[in-house]
Amino acid sequence: MQITVTQQDINFGVQGGRCTCPVAVAIRRILAAPYYVLVYGKISLRRPSSRITKRIDIPDSVRTFVTEFDRGNPVQPFDFDIEIPEKYLAKLE
Repeated sequence: MQITVTQQDINFGVQGGRCTCPVAVAIRRILAAPYYVLVYGKISLRRPSSRITKRIDIPDSVRTFVTEFDRGNPVQPFDFDIEIPEKYLAKLE
C-alpha cells in the first residue's frame, strides 16, 4: 500500500514524537480504527484496548525522513510503500 506523507502531516508532526511524527500521522489516516502508531525502526500498530502489536518493516527512505525531521532539517512530502494487512485498513467507499 502506498502511504503519502503530506505537507500537512509534516506541519502537524512532532519532532522526536515516535507516535506523532509525520509518518505516524499519515499512517493513522488510513487505519480502520483508533490505533497507536509507533515509528521506531519499524512501524508498530496497536489498538488502545489490546496488548497485541503488529510490527511492519519500513523502507530506508522512511528512516531517513524521520531522522532528518527529528534533527530539524527541512523535509518534503513523499510517498512510500508498506504492507499493511487488510484488516487494519479503513474501508474505502
